[in-house]
Amino acid sequence: MIFFNYESHLIIFNILIILISSSTIVYVLFFLFFSDPNRRFEIAEKRQGQLYSELLFNILLKQNPSNAHVWMEKSVAYNKNGNYTKGFKLLNKAVELSPEENLGYRGWLRLVKLKDYHGAIKDFVELDGLTPGFVDYPWGENFNNKLHDFFNVILPFLTLIIKKAAVS
Repeated sequence: MIFFNYESHLIIFNILIILISSSTIVYVLFFLFFSDPNRRFEIAEKRQGQLYSELLFNILLKQNPSNAHVWMEKSVAYNKNGNYTKGFKLLNKAVELSPEENLGYRGWLRLVKLKDYHGAIKDFVELDGLTPGFVDYPWGENFNNKLHDFFNVILPFLTLIIKKAAVS
């Protein structure tokens, strides 16, 4: 004797699917909006450049727009992909909120990726002013030595140009 007919099985199966999906949706929504922000940040940080990461960063910024660390990490994916316009817009907000933490990264990007030497020097000098008596190592490099080397190379060249201009 069959307790349920075929249509009843389908209805019960569909109800179970709906219940499982709705509980999954509730869990996902809870995670996205109400779980520990540090945990959400870690997940977004590890999945940079993916839609899921972008969604988590956007939610974190809506909930706490003064979190410079989130602004900086959100910019990383854009800068890695070469979308410096969008990346620097986000990074500039991070620098505005926490210059001591983010000027080094922005200066490094300007120096290494964009070859914007003037902007890089400006960032490094500003960072150096924020940390007196401390040698800064943004992204693991001592840019004080690099700037010193740069000026040692450029000054004789500039002197030569000025001498040539004076003779002419």
